[in-house]
Amino acid sequence: MSSLPVLAHAGHGAEWQSVLTLVAIGLGGVLALVLLGRVRIEEGGDLVVPLAVVALLAAAAPVDSDTLSDLSPWAAPAGAVILVGLLLHGLTALDITEVLPLAGLVAVAAVASVAAGPALTDAWIPEALLLPSREDVELTITSPQDGATVEGPEVEFEVEVTGGTVGPPVVDAADAPEDPEELGRLRLTVDGVVVDPHVLDGCTLEDPCTTGTFTYPLAPGVHRIFVEFVTWDDLIFQPGVVDGVTIEVVEG
Repeated sequence: MSSLPVLAHAGHGAEWQSVLTLVAIGLGGVLALVLLGRVRIEEGGDLVVPLAVVALLAAAAPVDSDTLSDLSPWAAPAGAVILVGLLLHGLTALDITEVLPLAGLVAVAAVASVAAGPALTDAWIPEALLLPSREDVELTITSPQDGATVEGPEVEFEVEVTGGTVGPPVVDAADAPEDPEELGRLRLTVDGVVVDPHVLDGCTLEDPCTTGTFTYPLAPGVHRIFVEFVTWDDLIFQPGVVDGVTIEVVEG
């Protein structure tokens, strides 16, 4: 199991990174319209309106998106190459609608994204926010079943982890495993609110858990419950390791 991150998670407040991704997508859209003949660029002035529209749409769009910010180190280099291609198309004799120039533009954009993406990730995203990659860890809420009706207020949950283990509430950095899927912790979310960042007790460094039970008080009614497996230092995996059930609680 690898501990290398596959994406960097910028998190809330990284709107500028989301804007970069949207601008890159918009520039790709302009290129597509040029290729389809819907936008004609015969001189530099013809680029003003398309580029202004891209900038306005990117600035006005909802940008509080983890996915957009995560993609920015990879999208920005490709967008920059497309912008240069459009400028050369409008200011020089280069015609990017022809096969060879277009193929070269696409190839350079792809190479720029792959070559610059990791370096920009390191430069733009704090190391503490690098998401560990999920390899084979799985989490299942084995009880209660989705859609079950249970008596409250104390509801017992049973969980199972495969491909990883659950450790104690606190793990010193010196004892932290190289594999992030070992000695993780379980986070409980009830109706959209994290109510317990370490719900499973009794797990130790010497004897980590793969199964366990816990109880949580729930008022009568329908509740959406999620249990998520995170690293020992509370980083989520990419993709996430989570299971959820919807249950109805009745008075016992």
